[in-house]
Amino acid sequence: MSETGSARARLEANAVDYEALKTFVFSARCTNCHNPTNRRGGVDLSEYEVITSSGGLVIPGNPTASLLYRTVAGGSMPEGGPPLEEFEVRAIFDWIQKGAPRDSAGVPPVVVEPPVTIEPTYDSIYEHIFASKCKRCHSSDNESGPEDFVDVTNYDDLIANPFHPDLIVAGDSARSKILESLRPGPNGERPRMPKNDLPLSDIEFEIIRAWIGAGAPKSSN
Repeated sequence: MSETGSARARLEANAVDYEALKTFVFSARCTNCHNPTNRRGGVDLSEYEVITSSGGLVIPGNPTASLLYRTVAGGSMPEGGPPLEEFEVRAIFDWIQKGAPRDSAGVPPVVVEPPVTIEPTYDSIYEHIFASKCKRCHSSDNESGPEDFVDVTNYDDLIANPFHPDLIVAGDSARSKILESLRPGPNGERPRMPKNDLPLSDIEFEIIRAWIGAGAPKSSN
């Protein structure tokens, strides 16, 4: 039996759970780049607690909204290697669909989180995006030089950054440099920002673009 056929037989012989995926898929194809010491793109697939607590990476019960499934199904991962086999992608889909259980001893109830409504205002974007994905590097505690300084925690400093006057051009998203750093490259390359977290989802990116286009208001009041 070929190596691929053997892996497929072994995977299909197991209940589709994290431990089976880790043994037959993640360890062979993913964890060279996504492990505790080399968290490429801020992703670590070597531990169940980490993979299921990384917001948006795995959404139990909703594979099509899960970044893990979308990237492997689209072929953008594994980076620099051949795409996963169809049966491997299907196994990831099935695992997330049935609630992303850790092992076959018990299947957790499928919980689909209700969608979060993000308004095109600074206050809403900060609460749902900047605070979790940007604040760690871009706040008043950042030790980088002033020419690199961006503080997402302060509305006035973000909008009127003296070192980056075109970072956010209120009313003109096309001229706002912040979108260039958040947008994937022309060939699907990973965005430059966030450096140490998952890229923004398409919805998150569009909310920021719409916010800038609407004049970058602080709040809805």
